[in-house]
Parts: sequence; structure tokens; C-alpha cells
Amino acid sequence: TSAFGTSWMRRLGLRFCVLIGMINTAVFTFLFGATPSMGNYIGMAQEDQKWFFLIFYFLGGLGGAIAETSCIMMANYRFRDNIGTVSASIGTVCGLGCMAGPPMGGLLYDYGDDTGLGAFFFPFFIFAAVPFLITAVLPCCVPEENAPEEQETAAAPISEV
Repeated sequence: TSAFGTSWMRRLGLRFCVLIGMINTAVFTFLFGATPSMGNYIGMAQEDQKWFFLIFYFLGGLGGAIAETSCIMMANYRFRDNIGTVSASIGTVCGLGCMAGPPMGGLLYDYGDDTGLGAFFFPFFIFAAVPFLITAVLPCCVPEENAPEEQETAAAPISEV
């Protein structure tokens, strides 16, 4: 998304792109977790469900990439004098999320049978609810940030880097 989507994100507005990306992530996270139940409901063979897992995972990741790229653009624009600190902070937060996510998902999986939603679906239900909640408060907390138009000077071609 950062190679092709940044000009679209500038036109649409960065906060709007974060909202769309978060909603997309929430919807497809929910659908990913619900795939076994949906497949069983419509009588789909278990080996055919892998295609739904693949599609929902890809589309959810695309939404997450839109939201993440928009957030990075907003942070880099707002704190352009401290881009190194911003980049380090983003990397730290992403790393912490990657470390904390699997154990939290495992705990929710263990608790899922007690909820009535099922062990597999419960972590996805919770992790889909979080972006929806964030999306609800985002317009109140994040000002609309319009990144400046692209640089007038051309960057070096990739072959020269």
C-alpha cells in the first residue's frame, strides 16, 4: 500500500483511511474466526474452507496495511523534526504487539470454550471488537491530518540505491 496507495491516502484524508483500514481489519478478522462455523453451516467441506481463510487473511492484512501506512504518514508529518524517534517508536510498538498477540490469543483460546462462542472463534471475536472500539473514538481523538503533496524533486531510481 505504501508504494501505490499514498497518493490515494492523501486525496481521501489520512484519518479517513485509518478508519476504513480499521473497519476492514475488524470485519475480516471476525470473518476469519467465523470461517469454520460458516463453512459448517453451509455444508462446505473442511478442506475447502482454506480458501476462505486465505481470502479473509489477505483482505484483513490489506486493511491493516492501509491503516498502518496512514498512521505512519500522520506521525511523520506531525513530528517531522523527530522522524527517527517516530520510526523507532513505531517499530517498538509493532514488536511489542507481535510478542504480546500470540500469548493473548492463546489465553483467549483457552477461555473460549467457557464463553459459548467456541475456543477458535473467541480470540478473533475479541480482536475484531478492539478495532471497532478504536474506530468509534478515533474521530474524536485524531484531527484530520492532510499530508503535504509529494515532493517536487524526484527521488533516485531504485537501480541507483
